[in-house]
Amino acid sequence: MAGLEKCDRSEYLFGEVDIPILEEGEWPIPPFDNTRNNTLNRQNPDVVVLLGWIAEELEAVRQILVEREQERRKSQQAKELAEEAKKLAEIINNDFVQLELELELARRVSRRAGKQLTEDILDVSGELWPGDGDVTTQWQETGQPHGSGKRGQNPAGPGDIPRPGPSVSPGDQLGGPKDVKTGSRKRRRAVFSIDYVNETAQKNRSRYDPNTKTIYINLDHPQIASAFKAGGNRTDSRQFRDICYEVAAVEYALAVLSEKNERDEWYNADDALYDVRSIINRITRRFAEIL
Repeated sequence: MAGLEKCDRSEYLFGEVDIPILEEGEWPIPPFDNTRNNTLNRQNPDVVVLLGWIAEELEAVRQILVEREQERRKSQQAKELAEEAKKLAEIINNDFVQLELELELARRVSRRAGKQLTEDILDVSGELWPGDGDVTTQWQETGQPHGSGKRGQNPAGPGDIPRPGPSVSPGDQLGGPKDVKTGSRKRRRAVFSIDYVNETAQKNRSRYDPNTKTIYINLDHPQIASAFKAGGNRTDSRQFRDICYEVAAVEYALAVLSEKNERDEWYNADDALYDVRSIINRITRRFAEIL
């Protein structure tokens, strides 16, 4: 193999070369050694030239094989990473749907002008809502105060008194999922996606693009590249998946802060620290279920 025996893809190199002059010529230094293996003798100057030529030709073929294998691996890895990205995004989006719903409902309850009906506040099917059910919700039904018996006094309608009524306030009343038909008004919703990219070792290990709601994981970052190598250069290795899931969890937590800060001008550092800790803890628990 002219010194290429231990090189990548060398096991796929084979062939033969017929050089009669080595057997028929007269040589002061024999072209073959005197062992039973009949190995070429590197002390012979013509053998040295021959091996150099063979090595050059074989190396050219080997490089083609290496490039083909790299392309095949990249294509396969791209498919595997795309599947991993879908799994991550699904968990993150499921978490954010509930989180966004809580934020939106809290905003509507706290900032509504006057009193609004439950159906005007809630426009998402399946949210836990006070009333029928035995699950603790984050809300309390409210209405007008009880009247004194006189007709027209405190007519039924939205109010702040904790009692069965058409409006709500933050609380802990028992209830259950409520199905509500979505109206024509659409609520802004962030849908996150995950993308694996090569951005050089000097770039951050991840970043968030608020315009596309995309979390980018940098495969070239030393920590991620090291985990990939430790896992045998396999995208399904535990080492590689562990670090990528952890990176996604941290970047998602920071992305949520960005979303909250955009909506709430009173969002402070204490709230941010609490949210980061709770989000990372919650998401990593869910990630652990599929690792």
